[in-house]
Amino acid sequence: MKNAGEFQGAQLIDLAPTILHLLGLPVPTDMDGRVLTEALADARAVEFGGTSESSAATTEGYSEEEEREVIERLADLGYIS
Repeated sequence: MKNAGEFQGAQLIDLAPTILHLLGLPVPTDMDGRVLTEALADARAVEFGGTSESSAATTEGYSEEEEREVIERLADLGYIS
């Protein structure tokens, strides 16, 4: 990061794409906000790719044993009977 100062037009929604860029990850093309390049000492190009939905972790679902365990825990907590 550059020295602290004011950045015109920076918004809260700019944090997520900026953090992804700092981590070396592609910024989803459908993500709101922008990379705050003017605040960064690193001048490398912003990499875009994928969408927010495709970036989310995907799972095949729970195994039967895992599902049974979740149901038991929810029942123990009183969420289901």
